[in-house]
Amino acid sequence: MTLRENNLRKLEQGVYDVLIVGGGINGAVSAAALAGKGRR
Repeated sequence: MTLRENNLRKLEQGVYDVLIVGGGINGAVSAAALAGKGRR
């Protein structure tokens, strides 16, 4: 199984509060700030 397939399988098992599109500095800061507030 590839890493991508494994990660996609994990996504199907959870419920998430937000979706961050983009992996730049703004996406990283947004993810960190939301995770710090308990968001998934």
